[in-house]
Amino acid sequence: RLMFHSGAGTLQDVRWGNDNLQLSGRRAMWEVLWDHWKTSRWTGHGLNSSRSALATAGYTAYLPHNDWLKLLHDLGIAGVSCFGLSMIVQVVALLRMAERLKGRIRSLAFAAASAFVPFSVIMISDNVTLYVQYYSNLHFALVGIVYSAAQYRQPASPPVPFSGDQESSSDGRPMTEEANQRLAANA
Repeated sequence: RLMFHSGAGTLQDVRWGNDNLQLSGRRAMWEVLWDHWKTSRWTGHGLNSSRSALATAGYTAYLPHNDWLKLLHDLGIAGVSCFGLSMIVQVVALLRMAERLKGRIRSLAFAAASAFVPFSVIMISDNVTLYVQYYSNLHFALVGIVYSAAQYRQPASPPVPFSGDQESSSDGRPMTEEANQRLAANA
């Protein structure tokens, strides 16, 4: 009932362009931001400028419930491209990690990479980047767990000898005599 202005409708009526469909004013706010974005397509109007644009148009609500459009308006094509590219880089990095990991951590890497899909889709109709504490905590915690576990599972690199008379560890500090003997025994 609340989904349609008339109070009645079917699943087939849920489509773009149906004036009977209740979008809580979203479509009108989206049109304001879209039209305003066209005046500064590449760099946008600045962070959080969507609030000003909606207030100037007479809206008391300032959240358009479309993070992609909000980012496009505020940061332009350049900003949205950087944001999208950063997500793609994360997905590629996680998938590459998943290829060389084994067991449960491999599954977690695939889960962390695939979680960017619903994140991106929900951004079309909600304020995911604003309410990050509700939408993204578990996702980005999972990404951090995968990075940490992948780092922990990689073999440590052997100490690199110092070019001077004395051997040193990989961080450049001089090694003790005992460490030098262990290094020589393993060589």
